Amino acid sequence: MDNSAKSATLDPNLSRRFYSALTAGKEDLFLVLEEPSVEVMRAALRNPALDDNHLLAVLKRRDLSEEFLRGVCRLDIFAKSHSLKVAMAHNPATPGNLLSAILPHLYLFALVAICY
Repeated sequence: MDNSAKSATLDPNLSRRFYSALTAGKEDLFLVLEEPSVEVMRAALRNPALDDNHLLAVLKRRDLSEEFLRGVCRLDIFAKSHSLKVAMAHNPATPGNLLSAILPHLYLFALVAICY
C-alpha cells in the first residue's frame, strides 16, 4: 500500500488526537491520558511534557494493555522513579515478566502492600 492510500484512510479526528497527544502541555496531557485509544496513549508517551505525575495517574487505570505498560517501562523516568515502580507493581494488568523485573527494586513495605 502506498503512502497516499495510507494517509487517505487516516481518520481526521484520530490524527487530531495523535497531534494533541504529542504536543499537549502538562495540564492538557492529563486529559489525553484518559483516552480510550491505546495508540493515542502510546503517542503521549513520546510527549516531552510527560512526567511522573502523568504516569502515576495513568497507572491507576485498570484497562491498560500490556504493550502500553511495556512502553512505560522503557521510559527513562520510569527507571529513575521508585513510586512509578510501585504503581506498576500494583496494576493488575502488569505482565509477570515485567513484575518480576520490578520486584527486586521495591522496598519491604511496598512488597507487603502488594502481597496484602
